[in-house]
Amino acid sequence: MKMKGKFLILIFTLVLLIGILGACSKKDATTSEDPGTSDSSEDKGVTLNIVDGKIEPAITLTTISAEISGTGYREGESLTNNAHTRWVEEKLGINIESQWQASLADGSFSEKLKLAVAGKQELPDFFWVNDHQLSTMLIESGLVMSVDEAFDKYASDTYKAALAESPEAWYQFMADGKKFAIPNLSENKGGQPVLWIRQDWLDKLGLQAPTNMKELEIVMEAFASQDLDGNGKKDTTPLALAGDPWYGMGQVPPETSWFFGRFGAIPQIWYPGEDGKLVYGSVQPEIKDALVTLRDWKAKGYINEIALSNFNTVVKEVTTGNVGMLAGPQWTIKYPIGMLLQTNPDARYMPYPLPTGETGNDIHVLGKDTLGGVFFNKDISEEKLQAFFHYQNTLYSIYESEDPYMFKDFQDGYDYAFKDGKPTSIENPIQSQKYMLTGSPPVYNSKLLDAMIKAAKGEELSNVDLAALASNAFINVDLDGKNPLKMIENQATIIATEQDSVGIPNYFTGPPTKTMERRWEMLNRSEIETYTDIIYGKKPIEAFDEFVENWYSSGGEDATKEVNEWYDSVK
Repeated sequence: MKMKGKFLILIFTLVLLIGILGACSKKDATTSEDPGTSDSSEDKGVTLNIVDGKIEPAITLTTISAEISGTGYREGESLTNNAHTRWVEEKLGINIESQWQASLADGSFSEKLKLAVAGKQELPDFFWVNDHQLSTMLIESGLVMSVDEAFDKYASDTYKAALAESPEAWYQFMADGKKFAIPNLSENKGGQPVLWIRQDWLDKLGLQAPTNMKELEIVMEAFASQDLDGNGKKDTTPLALAGDPWYGMGQVPPETSWFFGRFGAIPQIWYPGEDGKLVYGSVQPEIKDALVTLRDWKAKGYINEIALSNFNTVVKEVTTGNVGMLAGPQWTIKYPIGMLLQTNPDARYMPYPLPTGETGNDIHVLGKDTLGGVFFNKDISEEKLQAFFHYQNTLYSIYESEDPYMFKDFQDGYDYAFKDGKPTSIENPIQSQKYMLTGSPPVYNSKLLDAMIKAAKGEELSNVDLAALASNAFINVDLDGKNPLKMIENQATIIATEQDSVGIPNYFTGPPTKTMERRWEMLNRSEIETYTDIIYGKKPIEAFDEFVENWYSSGGEDATKEVNEWYDSVK
């Protein structure tokens, strides 16, 4: 019996030792080099193996592809077979299978996906959506997963830090306290509006750029009366504004929210009032003074046909040389101003800070901070989920890199071309970021903006700065200062980020409330009609007070309550 007991102990020890060795061997074989996936592999027993940045063996992710307007291709390439998708396969070990693709611009992508959701069809592993109504439909469908746990586990620290700068970006994808999509951040702070002024007109009149509203009126009076285009007609537009389709929203030129913001309120958006509750800008008392001023400026010929003007009509006015001033982001110098320069090279527009108002609380609309969001099939496997984050974590790792050409494999020959070891501008560049699987490049706003400002000021850029610019294919091939339009664009970027006017977003990004579904179209129509009638002198300014009273009693009060209930649920 004594010998038998020793034999059993020996057997037990051998079994235990073999088990330990086996476990160690298995752990070594599944070690991940991606910090965003290693812990999860252990948690879920998933054996995602990443060697030198590449998943081995390769893993396949299914998706659907939305084609962005203006996407260009090399011969033989497509949205689903291009330099970027090949890079994803060859460098990261991720094969992408696109179940179908459709145009975003004509709405066919959204319509096809809506039909799939309505029919409860099986969704791909992941896909991105840039349609508010469709996002709401997906969240309510029960076909997509909440991303809280996955993002917390698998997103890299850099990816998390970038998203943490814009907590409001999550709001539109939240319901019942959960997040159902990961926002695609957009770079918008460097693109805030500045005032573009015909410098050649200012010089001809011996005037300085206006710094406040009174000086602005002096310049407008001169632009309106001096026949600066020399055609013998009083047909110039001193200041372009747009009221079609809205009076306050929109960041494309001519940006109009800044004008209302000089009086302390912006129409058509929701933002926190003094008590922290969201208020609707269109019915704030400050709007009344703004409408009086617009009515007076319209009567004096200082502004265009504001009720009928939108981006397209103003583009036409600018390119024919009729507009003296308009507000817009830094790229306004390229379009539409660049089109005017092709026919009138003597025309000169220069950027200036937006004139200040009298309240000292100058505000304007800050553009959207997201380009949609990424949804996941509720049944996506843990391996595929980790593979997606490996892709995104890799893209965001460029913000920690000192290699500006980390993405050279899919940017060279598309966004720029290497010559003598340096990136040079390319004729007819192709924006490779439109090929990216989430529809947009990685955006870390503070790092990207810092690099953009340093580049605009002509400061020496570190490799980290250059890498940040390269993240969005902003390889600055104009650092030599030989491109005059680029230099003017740089001036606009600096002015936009340093001017006193404050950009505020539309804080309400949730689905239409119950009252909005029934009453919002009527309330909007009443608002536009009232504003237009006052500006064009068809109604007295007292019509604004009547509109506000009717707005609250006809559903606005309930909508405000519902909007704030939503805001309390997401903030």
